[in-house]
Amino acid sequence: MALRGFAVLGLGMADKDQLERWTEHLDRVGVSHGPIQEGHLGWYVDVPDPDGILTRFHTGVVPYAEEA
Repeated sequence: MALRGFAVLGLGMADKDQLERWTEHLDRVGVSHGPIQEGHLGWYVDVPDPDGILTRFHTGVVPYAEEA
């Protein structure tokens, strides 16, 4: 599979609290997912499908001018 391990769909969350609520919901409905991780521009969690293609739930932050 050429797309295995790649996030082909990203869903934006307002903040880390909302991301945590989504992972709790995924746990309740039995959807496996990775841990919440800190990325370059916020927090994210990956949800793989049966073929290993990822949906990424992520927060967004605006980088400081010196980081852009």
